[in-house]
Amino acid sequence: MGQQRKPVAGKKQRKAAKPRKPIPAFALSVTPVPQPLHRCESASCLEPTRLAKLRQSIIDERGHRCETCGTQVETIYAHEEWAYDTKPRPAVATVKRITLTCWHCHQCEHFLHAVSMCREGSLSEAALHELMEHFCMVNETDEATFMRHVDEAIREWNKLSKLKWRVDFRPYAGLYPVQVVEGMGDTAVASSGTKRGRNIKSSAKRKRDQRSV
Repeated sequence: MGQQRKPVAGKKQRKAAKPRKPIPAFALSVTPVPQPLHRCESASCLEPTRLAKLRQSIIDERGHRCETCGTQVETIYAHEEWAYDTKPRPAVATVKRITLTCWHCHQCEHFLHAVSMCREGSLSEAALHELMEHFCMVNETDEATFMRHVDEAIREWNKLSKLKWRVDFRPYAGLYPVQVVEGMGDTAVASSGTKRGRNIKSSAKRKRDQRSV
């Protein structure tokens, strides 16, 4: 039998790295729409009267209950759920359905936009932290997992925003023009989530410190 190697004296033994836990699937997710598809969203490409009719028809059918967290609210938002197939060329973006969400769930889904609003001064840091707490409450998770999820969402957004897209509006095809949109290329890709994450974390820390005083 081969002899076992003895550890060298004075030499630190490396610990095996723990495998990183996969981020679970969430009921509420940060889902930024790829940059080339921004002009294909209903708010951008539908006439105001047609958009209002579409939104009202969905509300009449489903009511004012958020379909994500279940909260009954007066003001409800129409949110497009997209599916992305990157195998074809151009890639295909499909509007699966339009859901109704409360303000908190809607802003969580567009959390990167909420961060931009906070930087511009149109959304407070307290409101941004409130969104993070709402995400954690709905998904029964913690802030560290939320931050990992945001970083992953940014990486995915960067990748998808480089592509050329064909849009499939499925049940709403009669309302929208058929579109093929170009990707934005490497030069305009958003920076990594590190700085953005630091800003959110520092905001959350300040909020916790204020509560502990």
